[in-house]
Amino acid sequence: MKPNIQQLIPYISNMDTNKLQETLSDDCNYMGLSKTHFITNLADVFDHFRFECKDTMLIPSNGICCEKDCSNFGGIGVCFKGNKSQKYLSLIFGTDMDTEEVTTIFDCQNFQLTTGEILTESLEIDNSDDEQHKAFTPDPDYYILVQQTNAAYNELCKDKINFYFIEDIHLWVDKHRPIIMEIAENYIDHQAFDKFLLLFQPVSDVVEALTVKADFTAIKKEFDTCIYDNRSKLHTWYKKYSKLYGVISKLNKFYDYRVISKGYLQISDKPIIRISFVGMEDRVEFTQNFTKAYKLLNY
Repeated sequence: MKPNIQQLIPYISNMDTNKLQETLSDDCNYMGLSKTHFITNLADVFDHFRFECKDTMLIPSNGICCEKDCSNFGGIGVCFKGNKSQKYLSLIFGTDMDTEEVTTIFDCQNFQLTTGEILTESLEIDNSDDEQHKAFTPDPDYYILVQQTNAAYNELCKDKINFYFIEDIHLWVDKHRPIIMEIAENYIDHQAFDKFLLLFQPVSDVVEALTVKADFTAIKKEFDTCIYDNRSKLHTWYKKYSKLYGVISKLNKFYDYRVISKGYLQISDKPIIRISFVGMEDRVEFTQNFTKAYKLLNY
Protein backbone atom coordinates (compact mmCIF):
# COMPACT_ATOMS: atom_id res chain seq x y z
CA MET A 1 0.00 0.00 0.00
CA LYS A 2 1.23 3.49 -0.86
CA PRO A 3 1.44 6.13 1.91
CA ASN A 4 -0.45 9.41 1.99
CA ILE A 5 1.20 12.80 2.40
CA GLN A 6 0.47 13.03 6.13
CA GLN A 7 2.29 9.76 6.74
CA LEU A 8 5.41 10.99 4.96
CA ILE A 9 5.67 14.46 6.53
CA PRO A 10 7.08 13.35 9.94
CA TYR A 11 9.64 11.06 8.31
CA ILE A 12 10.90 13.85 6.05
CA SER A 13 10.79 16.36 8.90
CA ASN A 14 12.96 14.03 10.98
CA MET A 15 15.16 13.25 7.95
CA ASP A 16 14.55 9.56 8.59
CA THR A 17 15.59 7.71 5.43
CA ASN A 18 15.03 4.31 7.05
CA LYS A 19 11.35 5.07 7.60
CA LEU A 20 11.07 6.42 4.07
CA GLN A 21 12.63 3.24 2.70
CA GLU A 22 10.06 1.20 4.62
CA THR A 23 7.08 3.39 3.73
CA LEU A 24 7.51 4.55 0.13
CA SER A 25 6.17 2.33 -2.62
CA ASP A 26 8.43 0.87 -5.30
CA ASP A 27 6.11 1.77 -8.19
CA CYS A 28 5.79 5.54 -7.84
CA ASN A 29 7.44 8.27 -9.92
CA TYR A 30 10.30 9.79 -7.92
CA MET A 31 11.62 12.38 -10.37
CA GLY A 32 12.27 9.56 -12.81
CA LEU A 33 14.40 7.66 -10.29
CA SER A 34 13.91 4.31 -8.66
CA LYS A 35 12.85 4.47 -5.03
CA THR A 36 16.31 3.44 -3.83
CA HIS A 37 18.13 6.04 -5.92
CA PHE A 38 15.63 8.73 -4.93
CA ILE A 39 16.12 8.05 -1.23
CA THR A 40 19.90 7.93 -1.67
CA ASN A 41 19.87 11.34 -3.36
CA LEU A 42 17.40 12.70 -0.82
CA ALA A 43 19.77 11.52 1.93
CA ASP A 44 22.46 13.77 0.42
CA VAL A 45 20.12 16.74 0.91
CA PHE A 46 19.45 15.64 4.50
CA ASP A 47 23.22 15.48 5.10
CA HIS A 48 23.50 19.06 3.86
CA PHE A 49 20.84 20.14 6.35
CA ARG A 50 22.48 18.22 9.22
CA PHE A 51 26.18 18.77 8.74
CA GLU A 52 26.50 22.04 6.83
CA CYS A 53 23.43 23.87 8.11
CA LYS A 54 23.40 22.28 11.61
CA ASP A 55 19.65 21.68 11.38
CA THR A 56 18.21 18.99 13.63
CA MET A 57 14.76 18.87 12.07
CA LEU A 58 12.75 20.32 9.18
CA ILE A 59 9.61 22.37 9.79
CA PRO A 60 6.81 21.62 7.29
CA SER A 61 4.61 24.29 5.68
CA ASN A 62 1.92 23.64 3.07
CA GLY A 63 1.74 25.26 -0.35
CA ILE A 64 1.55 24.69 -4.09
CA CYS A 65 3.77 24.74 -7.17
CA CYS A 66 3.36 28.15 -8.82
CA GLU A 67 5.62 27.64 -11.85
CA LYS A 68 3.17 28.09 -14.72
CA ASP A 69 5.32 26.24 -17.26
CA CYS A 70 5.76 23.22 -14.97
CA SER A 71 3.70 20.04 -15.36
CA ASN A 72 3.19 20.17 -11.57
CA PHE A 73 1.69 23.70 -11.66
CA GLY A 74 -0.98 23.99 -8.99
CA GLY A 75 0.09 20.72 -7.41
CA ILE A 76 -0.12 20.47 -3.63
CA GLY A 77 3.14 20.22 -1.71
CA VAL A 78 5.09 20.86 1.45
CA CYS A 79 8.10 23.08 2.13
CA PHE A 80 10.49 21.61 4.71
CA LYS A 81 12.54 24.40 6.35
CA GLY A 82 15.60 23.84 8.53
CA ASN A 83 14.94 24.75 12.16
CA LYS A 84 18.23 26.66 12.42
CA SER A 85 19.40 27.59 8.94
CA GLN A 86 16.00 28.48 7.41
CA LYS A 87 17.15 26.79 4.21
CA TYR A 88 14.42 24.66 2.71
CA LEU A 89 13.41 21.81 0.45
CA SER A 90 10.08 22.16 -1.37
CA LEU A 91 8.37 18.97 -2.52
CA ILE A 92 5.27 18.45 -4.68
CA PHE A 93 3.24 15.30 -3.98
CA GLY A 94 1.01 13.86 -6.68
CA THR A 95 -1.78 11.77 -5.17
CA ASP A 96 -4.51 9.44 -6.29
CA MET A 97 -7.74 11.41 -6.07
CA ASP A 98 -9.74 8.52 -4.63
CA THR A 99 -7.28 6.94 -2.18
CA GLU A 100 -5.09 10.02 -1.42
CA GLU A 101 -2.05 7.75 -1.81
CA VAL A 102 1.15 9.41 -2.99
CA THR A 103 1.96 8.50 -6.61
CA THR A 104 4.68 11.05 -7.48
CA ILE A 105 7.25 13.20 -5.65
CA PHE A 106 9.15 16.06 -7.27
CA ASP A 107 11.21 18.91 -5.85
CA CYS A 108 9.98 22.42 -6.66
CA GLN A 109 11.88 25.62 -7.43
CA ASN A 110 8.88 27.93 -7.53
CA PHE A 111 6.75 27.22 -4.46
CA GLN A 112 3.99 29.36 -2.96
CA LEU A 113 3.19 28.96 0.72
CA THR A 114 -0.38 29.29 1.97
CA THR A 115 0.72 32.66 3.38
CA GLY A 116 1.29 33.85 -0.20
CA GLU A 117 5.08 33.93 0.14
CA ILE A 118 6.87 32.55 -2.94
CA LEU A 119 10.04 30.49 -2.44
CA THR A 120 12.46 30.16 -5.36
CA GLU A 121 15.67 28.87 -3.77
CA SER A 122 14.82 25.35 -2.67
CA LEU A 123 17.60 22.85 -2.28
CA GLU A 124 17.52 20.40 -5.16
CA ILE A 125 17.45 16.62 -5.21
CA ASP A 126 19.88 15.27 -7.78
CA ASN A 127 17.75 13.39 -10.31
CA SER A 128 20.66 11.89 -12.24
CA ASP A 129 20.80 8.12 -12.09
CA ASP A 130 24.11 6.49 -12.97
CA GLU A 131 22.31 3.35 -14.07
CA GLN A 132 20.56 5.31 -16.80
CA HIS A 133 23.84 6.31 -18.39
CA LYS A 134 25.43 2.91 -18.79
CA ALA A 135 26.29 1.88 -22.36
CA PHE A 136 23.04 1.17 -24.15
CA THR A 137 22.63 -1.14 -27.12
CA PRO A 138 19.24 -0.78 -28.83
CA ASP A 139 17.28 -4.02 -28.93
CA PRO A 140 14.25 -4.99 -31.07
CA ASP A 141 11.83 -3.82 -28.35
CA TYR A 142 13.45 -0.39 -28.44
CA TYR A 143 12.96 -0.02 -32.19
CA ILE A 144 9.37 -1.25 -31.95
CA LEU A 145 8.68 1.36 -29.27
CA VAL A 146 10.23 4.11 -31.39
CA GLN A 147 7.88 3.14 -34.22
CA GLN A 148 4.90 3.09 -31.86
CA THR A 149 5.62 6.54 -30.42
CA ASN A 150 6.14 8.03 -33.88
CA ALA A 151 2.84 6.50 -35.04
CA ALA A 152 1.04 7.81 -31.94
CA TYR A 153 2.44 11.30 -32.50
CA ASN A 154 1.43 11.31 -36.16
CA GLU A 155 -2.01 10.00 -35.26
CA LEU A 156 -2.68 13.14 -33.23
CA CYS A 157 -0.76 15.61 -35.40
CA LYS A 158 -2.24 14.98 -38.82
CA ASP A 159 -2.69 18.58 -39.96
CA LYS A 160 -1.34 22.06 -39.37
CA ILE A 161 -4.28 22.71 -37.03
CA ASN A 162 -5.73 19.70 -35.20
CA PHE A 163 -9.07 20.01 -33.37
CA TYR A 164 -10.48 17.30 -31.09
CA PHE A 165 -13.43 16.72 -28.84
CA ILE A 166 -12.58 15.48 -25.36
CA GLU A 167 -14.02 12.01 -26.06
CA ASP A 168 -11.62 11.49 -28.97
CA ILE A 169 -8.55 12.78 -27.16
CA HIS A 170 -9.46 10.67 -24.12
CA LEU A 171 -9.41 7.53 -26.30
CA TRP A 172 -5.99 8.52 -27.68
CA VAL A 173 -4.54 8.94 -24.18
CA ASP A 174 -5.94 5.62 -22.94
CA LYS A 175 -4.74 3.83 -26.06
CA HIS A 176 -1.16 5.00 -25.68
CA ARG A 177 -0.79 5.03 -21.90
CA PRO A 178 0.89 1.56 -21.95
CA ILE A 179 3.63 3.09 -24.13
CA ILE A 180 4.30 5.67 -21.42
CA MET A 181 4.61 2.93 -18.83
CA GLU A 182 7.10 1.00 -20.94
CA ILE A 183 9.20 4.11 -21.60
CA ALA A 184 9.21 4.97 -17.90
CA GLU A 185 10.30 1.46 -16.99
CA ASN A 186 12.98 0.86 -19.62
CA TYR A 187 13.88 3.94 -21.69
CA ILE A 188 13.19 7.07 -19.64
CA ASP A 189 16.51 8.70 -20.51
CA HIS A 190 16.42 8.22 -24.29
CA GLN A 191 15.80 11.26 -26.48
CA ALA A 192 14.14 9.24 -29.23
CA PHE A 193 10.90 9.48 -27.23
CA ASP A 194 11.07 13.17 -26.30
CA LYS A 195 8.75 14.39 -29.07
CA PHE A 196 6.02 11.96 -28.02
CA LEU A 197 6.50 12.56 -24.28
CA LEU A 198 6.35 16.34 -24.62
CA LEU A 199 3.01 15.97 -26.39
CA PHE A 200 1.51 13.21 -24.26
CA GLN A 201 2.01 14.89 -20.87
CA PRO A 202 0.01 18.11 -21.45
CA VAL A 203 -2.68 16.25 -23.41
CA SER A 204 -2.98 13.72 -20.58
CA ASP A 205 -3.23 16.53 -18.01
CA VAL A 206 -6.06 18.19 -19.94
CA VAL A 207 -7.93 14.90 -20.30
CA GLU A 208 -7.69 14.27 -16.56
CA ALA A 209 -8.92 17.78 -15.74
CA LEU A 210 -11.79 17.75 -18.23
CA THR A 211 -13.06 14.28 -17.35
CA VAL A 212 -12.86 14.39 -13.56
CA LYS A 213 -16.33 13.82 -12.17
CA ALA A 214 -17.73 16.47 -9.83
CA ASP A 215 -21.05 18.22 -9.21
CA PHE A 216 -19.86 21.76 -9.92
CA THR A 217 -23.36 23.20 -9.48
CA ALA A 218 -23.50 21.85 -5.92
CA ILE A 219 -19.92 22.96 -5.25
CA LYS A 220 -20.75 26.50 -6.35
CA LYS A 221 -23.85 26.50 -4.17
CA GLU A 222 -21.73 25.48 -1.17
CA PHE A 223 -19.23 28.22 -2.00
CA ASP A 224 -21.95 30.89 -2.27
CA THR A 225 -23.37 29.78 1.08
CA CYS A 226 -19.93 30.19 2.66
CA ILE A 227 -19.45 33.63 1.12
CA TYR A 228 -22.87 35.12 1.76
CA ASP A 229 -24.26 33.24 4.76
CA ASN A 230 -21.54 31.56 6.82
CA ARG A 231 -17.96 32.68 6.15
CA SER A 232 -16.70 30.45 9.00
CA LYS A 233 -17.30 27.39 6.84
CA LEU A 234 -15.06 28.63 4.02
CA HIS A 235 -11.97 26.84 5.36
CA THR A 236 -13.90 23.54 5.40
CA TRP A 237 -15.02 24.13 1.80
CA TYR A 238 -11.45 24.96 0.76
CA LYS A 239 -10.02 21.84 2.39
CA LYS A 240 -12.81 19.64 1.01
CA TYR A 241 -12.13 20.61 -2.60
CA SER A 242 -8.34 21.10 -2.53
CA LYS A 243 -7.73 17.73 -4.20
CA LEU A 244 -10.25 18.51 -6.93
CA TYR A 245 -8.47 21.83 -7.47
CA GLY A 246 -5.19 19.94 -7.79
CA VAL A 247 -6.66 18.14 -10.80
CA ILE A 248 -8.56 21.06 -12.36
CA SER A 249 -5.60 23.42 -11.95
CA LYS A 250 -3.75 21.42 -14.60
CA LEU A 251 -5.80 23.48 -17.05
CA ASN A 252 -4.37 26.76 -15.76
CA LYS A 253 -1.35 26.80 -18.06
CA PHE A 254 -3.66 26.52 -21.08
CA TYR A 255 -6.10 29.26 -20.08
CA ASP A 256 -6.18 31.99 -22.67
CA TYR A 257 -9.52 33.72 -22.34
CA ARG A 258 -9.38 34.95 -25.93
CA VAL A 259 -9.22 31.31 -27.00
CA ILE A 260 -11.65 29.94 -24.40
CA SER A 261 -14.24 32.41 -25.70
CA LYS A 262 -13.92 30.57 -29.02
CA GLY A 263 -14.76 27.29 -27.33
CA TYR A 264 -11.44 25.46 -27.17
CA LEU A 265 -8.16 25.09 -25.28
CA GLN A 266 -4.93 25.25 -27.26
CA ILE A 267 -2.62 22.57 -25.88
CA SER A 268 0.27 22.92 -28.30
CA ASP A 269 1.49 25.55 -30.74
CA LYS A 270 3.83 23.37 -32.82
CA PRO A 271 1.89 21.45 -33.99
CA ILE A 272 -1.37 23.21 -33.11
CA ILE A 273 -3.54 20.96 -30.92
CA ARG A 274 -6.92 22.29 -29.84
CA ILE A 275 -9.46 20.55 -27.60
CA SER A 276 -13.10 21.58 -27.37
CA PHE A 277 -13.92 23.44 -24.16
CA VAL A 278 -17.65 23.79 -24.80
CA GLY A 279 -19.64 22.90 -21.69
CA MET A 280 -16.55 22.98 -19.47
CA GLU A 281 -16.86 26.58 -18.29
CA ASP A 282 -17.91 25.35 -14.83
CA ARG A 283 -14.30 24.31 -14.27
CA VAL A 284 -13.12 27.88 -14.88
CA GLU A 285 -15.66 29.19 -12.38
CA PHE A 286 -14.59 26.57 -9.81
CA THR A 287 -10.93 27.59 -10.23
CA GLN A 288 -11.83 31.26 -9.79
CA ASN A 289 -13.86 30.52 -6.64
CA PHE A 290 -11.09 28.34 -5.20
CA THR A 291 -8.55 31.11 -5.80
CA LYS A 292 -10.91 33.63 -4.18
CA ALA A 293 -11.28 31.35 -1.15
CA TYR A 294 -7.49 31.04 -0.89
CA LYS A 295 -7.09 34.82 -0.86
CA LEU A 296 -9.87 35.34 1.68
CA LEU A 297 -8.32 32.74 4.01
CA ASN A 298 -4.74 33.96 3.72
CA TYR A 299 -4.84 37.74 3.30
